[in-house]
Amino acid sequence: MKKATAHDFVGEALAGKGIHPEGNASSDHTNGHNGAGAGAGDTARAPSVRFTMDPQSGLTVEIAKKGKTERKWIASPFEILGRVRDPNSEGWARLLRWRDDDGRVHEHTVSDADLHNDVGALCARLASLGLKIVTGPARAYLIRYLNDVKPEARVTIVARTGWHDIEGKRIFVLPGRHQDGNITIIVGGAAASPYEQSGNLQHWQESVAKLIAGHRLPMFGVAAALTSPMLELVHGESGGFNFKGSSSIGKTTLLRASASVWGRADEHGIMRTWRGTANGIEGTAVLFSDTLLALDELGVATAQDVGNIVYSLASGIGKQRAHSATLRTNRSCG
Repeated sequence: MKKATAHDFVGEALAGKGIHPEGNASSDHTNGHNGAGAGAGDTARAPSVRFTMDPQSGLTVEIAKKGKTERKWIASPFEILGRVRDPNSEGWARLLRWRDDDGRVHEHTVSDADLHNDVGALCARLASLGLKIVTGPARAYLIRYLNDVKPEARVTIVARTGWHDIEGKRIFVLPGRHQDGNITIIVGGAAASPYEQSGNLQHWQESVAKLIAGHRLPMFGVAAALTSPMLELVHGESGGFNFKGSSSIGKTTLLRASASVWGRADEHGIMRTWRGTANGIEGTAVLFSDTLLALDELGVATAQDVGNIVYSLASGIGKQRAHSATLRTNRSCG
């Protein structure tokens, strides 16, 4: 049977698993599931398994048994970018990347623990992100493939944005993939990043900075946004500032100017509402740790929600303390 040719992107990942220089990715194994009481003679007749990753058709497996070879399609093409672990060398996983039917790139970590849990749940999660996977018993071969592949690349995963001590270095991390020399870092569980760049420093200086020059409160807000990463370095505590005043005097505009330091200055970017933050305070704190959290629309939140948010952000949430400078607005008629 003609073998599919593996794409170069899995060549390195499968080194030591039977890959030849010309790019045929294969992995031969003896299947030990022969039933209770199987003897040495049965082991000799156990089927061998050979995996092939093709850049077009994806992952296939060839099962040779009793002189016959059966070929099964397992999944659409994907890459294994590296082995993932936290800075303490715990929480081991594999970082996968693939394109969905719309051509959009997805990256997802599959933990080693997931390989020992329900196969269906793992495949369902990957399928929901656009990776096509065979249904039925054959999907167990995906688990076997993932478990056998031993990529050389290493990726460090952290629980939040901000400062981390990794391999003897103090490194500042934002969502997405961060490269510091030979260290690759990702923020685990981060959704779409609110941080983004538009233009350059000179553009920002000639627009936002020029407009707020000489205006005390906007300058204070921007200063808070710029200095928030320094709290960790000076062992400072988290804190916040509230801008109070009547409606339509520019408090939201002040927040937008401050948020522009870190990315898109609206509710789809850096800015959040008090009410929305109350529904996911822990996730918000993780996402904005050591940066700026700009909260607007205090009037739509309950007193209890506001109290919980202030207490949580000021005292730290969970095992990972989330340092941030918080700016917020308060609308009143008096």
